[in-house]
Amino acid sequence: MWIKLRFQVRNPAAKKGGLDVSLFRRLSEAHPHAVVDLTYQYRMNEDIMQLSNTLIYGNRLRCGSEAVAQRSLVLPDKRFLETLHSANNCLCPSGNCWIAHLLEEKSVPLLKT
Repeated sequence: MWIKLRFQVRNPAAKKGGLDVSLFRRLSEAHPHAVVDLTYQYRMNEDIMQLSNTLIYGNRLRCGSEAVAQRSLVLPDKRFLETLHSANNCLCPSGNCWIAHLLEEKSVPLLKT
């Protein structure tokens, strides 16, 4: 079973012309034998993968290698945060920079936006 975020086509002429159906859906319905479940992924570290693995893949998704599983973002110079948070434009209460806090996290926090 494939779960993808659906795009919206609002133009009636485009809908009438069939542009509300993705090329991926057309191909997978025309050739179901050519569709396979994703088992190994090489783009996300293990913590990030956990959300989609739980919600979509039924815990069948695996990291392609240990290097992928442990990969993380390393910023060698965090001084750029100071440029984002000068005294005139800082929105962080009492000097507690939320971006700096996120960069210190070892796991993947979910942000309510």
